[in-house]
Amino acid sequence: MATPEERIARALCRKEGLPENTKFEGQPMWRSFLGEAQAALDAADIGPLLDVLKTVANDASVSQTLRNTARKAMARYDGV
Repeated sequence: MATPEERIARALCRKEGLPENTKFEGQPMWRSFLGEAQAALDAADIGPLLDVLKTVANDASVSQTLRNTARKAMARYDGV
């Protein structure tokens, strides 16, 4: 699974009507949107949410189902 930065960069590329995988300066076109993608993630300020997910995922007093859900959500963010 792609990282959030890559997913956002690809979406921005498509929004501009550009082919994601066409080479631009030796790399796929979508990579030229990584700066904007990172800015969007920074603005979203999801660090506190990720901290909560980590706490839930490691808390034995939380149900196994909820811990697994938290782990899956973190894995999607990490691009795993």
